[in-house]
This record gives sequence, C-alpha cells and structure tokens, in this order.
Amino acid sequence: MNDLSVRNLSLIRALTFGVAIIAIPQLSEAKHVAASQDVAVVTPASLPEEAQAPGEAMMLHSDGAGSTYLYVEQKRGAHLLVLDVSNPSRIHVVTRQAVAAQGAYDFVEPAGVDRELIRYRDNGATALLNLRKAAKPTLEAVSLPGPVEMLGAHALLATETASSPVRTTPAHSLDVVALENHGGEEVLAKIPAVTQRLVNDETGTLFLLNEQGLTVIRQLDAERQHEVDELSVRGN
Repeated sequence: MNDLSVRNLSLIRALTFGVAIIAIPQLSEAKHVAASQDVAVVTPASLPEEAQAPGEAMMLHSDGAGSTYLYVEQKRGAHLLVLDVSNPSRIHVVTRQAVAAQGAYDFVEPAGVDRELIRYRDNGATALLNLRKAAKPTLEAVSLPGPVEMLGAHALLATETASSPVRTTPAHSLDVVALENHGGEEVLAKIPAVTQRLVNDETGTLFLLNEQGLTVIRQLDAERQHEVDELSVRGN
C-alpha cells in the first residue's frame, strides 16, 4: 500500500469516529488539528513556534488593504508577535520584535485608523501603538498625567487623578464541542486557563490565548462564505 493510500485510510478511520485529523500544509512542523465537519481546532503545537509562547494580551487589526493581523503581546510586553490571519488556513508569522514597553499592558481601544491605545497593568499609564506600517508596529509614549482615553478619533481625554492598576481578566477553561447532525456531541478540544479571546467577524475565526500560546478555532462554513463574498466583490 502506498503512502497516499495509508493517509486516506487513516482519514476514513478518523471520520468514522466523528473527528477527523486533517493536515494543513501551510502550517509549520506539527501539521495536525482536530476537526468536525464544520469546526477545526488548531492547537498551539500546530502553529509556528513563535505562537507557542505564553501571551499577555492580543488584538486584531485590518490594514484596509485586505490583510488582517493578530498582535500578541509576549514576555510581559517586551516582545510583540505579529501574525497574518487573513486566511485562517494559512496563518503565518510576519514578525516578532522587541518593544520598548515599561511592562505588561492591555490593548484598550483604537486611536484613529492606524494607532491603538494601550494601558500598563502595573500603574495605569498609557501609550500608543503605531500601526501605520501594520507589519512593523512602533510604540509612542504619551506624556500626560493620569489615565487616558480616546475622545473621538483624533483627541485624548486625560484624567489628572491617580488610577489603580488594571486587573487582568480571570482565566477560564473552555471545551470546544461539535454538535453532530444526528444530535450527538463531540468534544474536539479542551483549552485550559484561557485569559483572552477574540473573534475575526469576517471569517468567524476565534483566537484563544493562554500559557501554552495561541489556539485557533476555525468555523469552516463561515470561511467558505467569506471566500464567496470576496469573489463576488472582485467580480463586481
């Protein structure tokens, strides 16, 4: 029996039990994910090595030119990982760079089109992450007293009273459960101690962050519909 026949037989056996182990050539060394007909769970070990490190916080940003990036803060703010997640089946590293941050921080809200307001967890101080070059973000200091919040897209509102440190979100363990057509349920994955989750509304992709790194939950129907919509727009 040749290699192709062996792979096909393995896939058929997996499908018999309601969960397929499928290969995604675009991902790095560990190329397997757990999947049902409509949902695929891409574990940290199935993503590039840079995405397997513990993360502090994350955010999504679209550059307006068709690309969507996931920014993952690592090593208490010292590193920023940038992943291109435009196509959930081809998630890849754009860069991981050192950032001159004062410590761990949270992404607060967009500051206009191409900047993001961040707030340090230890003292509540703020700064701006410049995303004008989405693949090469830079940090800008904000020299204002007290906590800062956006006032529209082009102004900041600074409060002169002292603020308490920002508390992190409690961690929760999550189960990914597939609902089968015949009425059964199948647990595809258990993700422990999730500290943050984000959804890319365009593709339905759910990003989960914990001490093991990044986990990606793909909604295959939503991805197919997004591809149809994109082709429709290009056709017009």
